Amino acid sequence: VYNFFFGITFEHDGLTIRNSLPAEFGNARANFTFLNKKFVLQYNYTKGKLHTVKFNGKEWEKTKTVQENGREVPFFADEDMQEENLIEIDY
Repeated sequence: VYNFFFGITFEHDGLTIRNSLPAEFGNARANFTFLNKKFVLQYNYTKGKLHTVKFNGKEWEKTKTVQENGREVPFFADEDMQEENLIEIDY
């Protein structure tokens, strides 16, 4: 259930995050395991400031196009993953 709520899509070569969290939820966090690696997904509500994505402390710009709507979303390839990972999204 959390993958739908937090916008997580698991794919054969990595995962994507579609920011679908309403502002009313404010800050939110999900812990999950994917490809035997641990993840913390942290949403930080910034009240309309610039949307940013960080992966393990670094600004993240890798994206993948969603086929249904052509939108670019953050993409985290399996080769970029560590044993423990932190995804931070300011929205």
